[in-house]
Amino acid sequence: MHESSGYRTTITRGLRSAAHAAFWQTPHTYIPESGESFDAVRERILSFLERLADHEEDENILIVTHGIFLNILLTHLQCKPLATLWDPPFIHGTSLTIVEYRDGEAVIRLEADMSHVIAD
Repeated sequence: MHESSGYRTTITRGLRSAAHAAFWQTPHTYIPESGESFDAVRERILSFLERLADHEEDENILIVTHGIFLNILLTHLQCKPLATLWDPPFIHGTSLTIVEYRDGEAVIRLEADMSHVIAD
């Protein structure tokens, strides 16, 4: 029984390590054990963007979110594949990103800026 238990633990650790590696190294292949895949999050973001399109163009909208959402949003806006999800710049907590949306086009004006917390 002990060997079997240890074997299962080793297999489980190996699977978790493989999933962890896929999450960071090949995000386009990552399949979560539970929760949303990156593709599912992207679909939710696209639905969110469609709802935002109903707002007036001169209206400012503040979106406060987490890094994965923001990385997937920026990847989509830049027409990059999910394989590049973790490419620089790194989205730190409290970083600022400004996206201007005019005439159906999104322009990233500021990305992953940390100047408000990093002293010169």
